Amino acid sequence: MYRENYNPIKTMNITMSVSEILNQLQEKIITFDENLERSVRWTESKQSLFLDSLMNDYPVPNLFFYEEEYNRYTIIDGIQRLISLYYFAFDHYNKKNMVTFQKHTFKELSEHEKNKFLMARIPVTIVAYMENSQDVITDIFYRLNIGGESLTSQELRNRMFAGDMLKEIEILSEHYLWKNLYRGSKNDRYRDYELILKFFTVMDKHFRHITTYKSNDEIDHFLQDNRFNNNKAQSYSQLFLNTLDFVEGRLGSEVLIQNGRFSLALYDAFIIPIGLLIRDDIRVDNLNESFNRLTEMVSRGEMKGRKTSQRINIGYKILSGDLYEF
Repeated sequence: MYRENYNPIKTMNITMSVSEILNQLQEKIITFDENLERSVRWTESKQSLFLDSLMNDYPVPNLFFYEEEYNRYTIIDGIQRLISLYYFAFDHYNKKNMVTFQKHTFKELSEHEKNKFLMARIPVTIVAYMENSQDVITDIFYRLNIGGESLTSQELRNRMFAGDMLKEIEILSEHYLWKNLYRGSKNDRYRDYELILKFFTVMDKHFRHITTYKSNDEIDHFLQDNRFNNNKAQSYSQLFLNTLDFVEGRLGSEVLIQNGRFSLALYDAFIIPIGLLIRDDIRVDNLNESFNRLTEMVSRGEMKGRKTSQRINIGYKILSGDLYEF
């Protein structure tokens, strides 16, 4: 697709040894999602085949990096190959994550095989820094992955917007208050990150603007603008924990579970509005009554098909004592 408003994309093609790539990952020259366990998509056979290609000098696809700033690169494409290299070269992972070559770990290889692996070369395409790059980078990623395994929106955000905000969300995802309420799994492909990020994004808006809230677009813009804003990350993190503590202390840890499953509708219509009320220092007096009314609406299917902004507004009005029938 031709985009006349974009500057020409400048790229540089080089080759790097596996040893160089591993060193740059360790030194964080190439930024890497440290929570790798959730990012693994390749099967053991795919990982082994990639290693076999390197060991036998077969051609392998390019890695694509974006030069965010001098001596700092973001991964556009090739995360599964990098994970395979990382897990194979380093042994501080459990057996579930361990990558082997012909059933051997890196330590079990001969010195000749180790050197052959470390000296194997991989083609790398570096996309030079450019203003307003995010749409271009996303477009490159999409084009490279047509027909491949799709990433979720949050997996793409983790790749492209690493920084203080996502680091704080990662910490919150492991907090006992959130784990008590969410009851998710490690295999949910960062759904919990996205829910926390949605809370942060709404808290960053004046309430009257929530009527125009478009979930994915708003989250992307918020994260892009605030990825390195540590003060805001800390502030919204504390508000999030205060909200969870308030809810669990009064209603217990099962409030978001309906029919044995986590209820997204209740998260939007109950947790987020309470966060807004706490943010604005508005007292919540009718918590039990409001919660019962909202759970009945969810049970009757009245929240299905509604936009996030509509759920938030309904919950906010009910928690504020509005008796209007929705």
